[in-house]
Amino acid sequence: MEEDIRCGYVVPEKLKKIWKIQMDLALEVKRICEKYDIQYFIIWGTLLGAVRHGGYIPWDDDFDIAFLRKDYDKFCSIAKNEIKSPYFLQNNTTDKGYYLPYSRLRNSKTTGIIYANIPFPYNNGVFVDLYPLDVLTANKMMRYLQFKLRDSFRLLCDKYYAKERGERYPRSLEIVRKFFSYEKICEWMDKIYRLGEIFGGNEVGLVYHPDLIKNYKFKKKYIGKVENIIFDNVYFSAPQFKEKILEQVYGDYMKLPPARKRGNWHEGQILYEPDIPFDDFIRKKKKNGYHWTEYMGRSIEKI
Repeated sequence: MEEDIRCGYVVPEKLKKIWKIQMDLALEVKRICEKYDIQYFIIWGTLLGAVRHGGYIPWDDDFDIAFLRKDYDKFCSIAKNEIKSPYFLQNNTTDKGYYLPYSRLRNSKTTGIIYANIPFPYNNGVFVDLYPLDVLTANKMMRYLQFKLRDSFRLLCDKYYAKERGERYPRSLEIVRKFFSYEKICEWMDKIYRLGEIFGGNEVGLVYHPDLIKNYKFKKKYIGKVENIIFDNVYFSAPQFKEKILEQVYGDYMKLPPARKRGNWHEGQILYEPDIPFDDFIRKKKKNGYHWTEYMGRSIEKI
């Protein structure tokens, strides 16, 4: 847990504590997947870290795991009964304050608050991201329609409980709530993400994310037969053609960013307190009269 220097970047004790919690969560995902024969693989910055650093990128502070859609559905179905406290499988069916169409495994005895999601009426423990990868249809017209439907249903899920949270919301939402349940809207939204399976396509990616889908996609065949890769002295599953994925997503992925850009991944975006349960942390801050908007864009260390 002691502070050290890696690639010219000072890795503080606090970041190492976050890594330890995330690794524990990732091992729980790995345990369930291996027990029930579910294919998973590390992805994005976590995969890059494994290939380039043999573990965490020294200035990274999250852990990404991906599944093809059918494996993701199987994992969520099994894990909700397999996972025990303080772990919590969070998605739009287990935690209604959380509308995002992918899951997170959280440790409820810690704090990991994403500023962009304030107000945050849901579990805010330190987490690992669990992403379903969907097929991107090659039909441009269907893809355009799919993305338009996606954005509409994401907004519905996001604002469905806005009234209860004291937020502003479109009045038309009252009509929607009168006839359709939150669960039904989430069900329809998930079906929209699966349209690529019907119309076909050779790429997979984060269909549900309007910004990340531009870059976070790759040819499905690059997954191939998953294989083991070392990440901080632990074996995790990785895509067979991981180098092709990293090249498509990051370009010259083995080249380190300039020193001035190291350490800027989620600074000012996520508030981490690895030693404090999130509900205690939020309660204490509210009692002391803090306003969360004051922290937006500021370094976590300055809070």
